[in-house]
Amino acid sequence: MSLRTSGPARHSDAVVLACDANHLAIAVCVALRIDELEVERRFDLCVCTPDWQAIPEAWRELPVRFVEIDVARVPAFVHPKAWISVGTFYRHVLPELLAQDYARLLYLDTDVHLRRPGLQGLFDRATGDFAIAAAPDFVAVKAPRKARRRRSRELVENLGGQGGEYFQAGVLLMQTAQHVAQGLGGRILEFATNQADVLHQHRLGDQAALNAVAADLIVPLSPLWNWHSSNWLRREIVEHYDPYILHFTGPNKPWVIQDDPFVGGLNDAYFACLTRLDPGFKPKTREGSLPWLERHPRYGFGPADALHRAMRRHRIKRKFGAETSRTIARYDAMDRLIASTSIG
Repeated sequence: MSLRTSGPARHSDAVVLACDANHLAIAVCVALRIDELEVERRFDLCVCTPDWQAIPEAWRELPVRFVEIDVARVPAFVHPKAWISVGTFYRHVLPELLAQDYARLLYLDTDVHLRRPGLQGLFDRATGDFAIAAAPDFVAVKAPRKARRRRSRELVENLGGQGGEYFQAGVLLMQTAQHVAQGLGGRILEFATNQADVLHQHRLGDQAALNAVAADLIVPLSPLWNWHSSNWLRREIVEHYDPYILHFTGPNKPWVIQDDPFVGGLNDAYFACLTRLDPGFKPKTREGSLPWLERHPRYGFGPADALHRAMRRHRIKRKFGAETSRTIARYDAMDRLIASTSIG
């Protein structure tokens, strides 16, 4: 298969992101962060997209290899969460797409942040005959309300592995030969096509399809490579566990101005990178956040709006403090989860 690319493969391994035009600049920022930290890397940095014309010519001088994706096989899946596009399925065509160029791929979602170097070491340590390695979903260590516990249990029972395994799909270490030999990409896409009602039942998309097809085949990757869930993305918790990759799975993203103080601590770095790529870049503010309310007062009456913002500040303080105290109580469960994984 002939690929349209911005240049040849230079290594046998690659870190790869896949997205449509809307997230291209963010994907490039993730890649540039990796290039900055991984000073002795022996892997390529790839950004794959079906929107080839959206790549500015100037970006092709960056230390990033761009690859065009043919998404003809991707199902016309309408995610039950309207803000999530069918682009989440692109990851599952990558092993077949890139099998001629790379033996191993480390796929990353665009809403990740490399906190400290270590990717080269991960490639060096990841040996053995497996198709996919992924971190367990933190559903295993959450302490939510009873209704959420029931939904989590049903999710794992319906779509997880036989031993109750359920994996997070935002970071996937894939060996292309094994992945292609087992036909995993096609099987995942077929499940999403034929079992869309099951995915909608759980309000999930490609991650649920991945687990339904391959949970029993996936090798557990340490959660330190996919530190996700807003409960665990708190400064003191992150400093305690010292993960490599932060994954902002919730609505608060580091390229958006919002209320989460930990996520907001990365705003300046993202804004600087996005401005470098596009001098006309303007940061967006999450609707309903405190910064947004300061510019869009709800009532148009000074005292009422001041009280509304004060109440919002109080809720923010309670939310981010309370989540921390509840999560600290789950440290033992997280320690056991980390100890149970195969690749770290």
